[in-house]
Amino acid sequence: MKRIKSYLKIFKSLSFPNALIGNPGEAMTRPPTKTFGGDSLRISFRCFIFLVLSIYFVYPFYAIAGNSTPVVDQDMARKMALLDSQYKKASAEKYECHFEISRKALPKTDLYSSFSPNEITVSYQNHQVFQLTEPGWLGQDDVIRRLEMQCLEANGYVYLFLDASAFNACQKFKLCDPSYAAMSKDRGETWSSLQSLKQLLSVEKDRDILPPPQAVILGDQQGHILEVSSNRVGGQIYLLDPQLKLLRKISKLELKSPLYFYNGRFYFIQEIPEQSAGKKVYSGLTYLWISNDYGRTWSKIKTPDYVKSAVFIFHRGGPYYAYHTPYQQSSRSFIPALEHKGGFLKVQKLNADGFDGQPKILSQTASDVLHAYEADSPIIIWQDRRFDRSKGCGFIPLIGCVDSEPFEDVKAVYAGELDMDTWQLKESLIEYKE
Repeated sequence: MKRIKSYLKIFKSLSFPNALIGNPGEAMTRPPTKTFGGDSLRISFRCFIFLVLSIYFVYPFYAIAGNSTPVVDQDMARKMALLDSQYKKASAEKYECHFEISRKALPKTDLYSSFSPNEITVSYQNHQVFQLTEPGWLGQDDVIRRLEMQCLEANGYVYLFLDASAFNACQKFKLCDPSYAAMSKDRGETWSSLQSLKQLLSVEKDRDILPPPQAVILGDQQGHILEVSSNRVGGQIYLLDPQLKLLRKISKLELKSPLYFYNGRFYFIQEIPEQSAGKKVYSGLTYLWISNDYGRTWSKIKTPDYVKSAVFIFHRGGPYYAYHTPYQQSSRSFIPALEHKGGFLKVQKLNADGFDGQPKILSQTASDVLHAYEADSPIIIWQDRRFDRSKGCGFIPLIGCVDSEPFEDVKAVYAGELDMDTWQLKESLIEYKE
């Protein structure tokens, strides 16, 4: 405000107050001298100052007050929730199997204990997987029921993944690593011994596989791989062959899409850092990885744009991938309420050699692409920033908001049905939260 007052003072001095009466102490013997619009300049400058203040401070509040809450398409929101639950259920049940647990009392070995030891047997279709001895001196603490087991089967292989992080598992069963795995190559008739997942994955520290990871199978009747994903934020994703041998590991921080399988090929997108002074530097280089031999070898192709997040669509002889890429240049404006927010949502077709044609722009306000579902027309779910609003917090040109970020984030999630012939996206707002 001091700067504005100084500007007014300067322009006031330029309006030549003595121009109409001549110089002081002199009689006027000529017509009044023209003042080049000096007096009107004072008025126009005040209007200019008022306009600037309105743009920077008044308009953002007006925009907030005048922006009514958008209407969520409840029918589409329910449809997407149902589709998501069906997809997760089908994915979980596709390769799921079950184990049986039995307990048999053994002769008492501790005369001072009122409990007898037990023999715990885990079986698959009446075939023994492994046995544990439960000492009687620890009482009836049913630890075995708290040892979570995951059973998966595919192409004649059956897998057991055991979470041994429960309290007393080490003391009671000598299972002192967080996770274990066992495998059968003959549909569950014979089994390998329990192996530490820490050793199978070449993990040095227990924290890298805590909480214990979950496994999924990807593939078809010709072959498959196992994806073992650490539940730790910033952890690793491990790809294993059918015999539980490590194929490769990928940092979650670098993975920009889930791992997909389609027509005998695996796909995923990864940001690859560069090495600088012994440290990883992420410079925005993302690559499409493709494997044609069930994960044994991989080829990589640089993506045309930097990919922040992506999903794959398998439709009409695809595949396609839909991805979010931020704006390449700063979109900061002198007027905060007019700044661009988010980034592009694009889609591009893939072929055996990589990318086919040019990407199509579907949205210019996306901030993340979340899911894609198969339907008559593919459905893409993304997070959008079109409703983010200026806080009106004292924005300064070229500097920004003095006290905080200039925009208030509004969570808006859209579902879009994509017409593959016209590349038009029929949008529906399915979630809105301020």
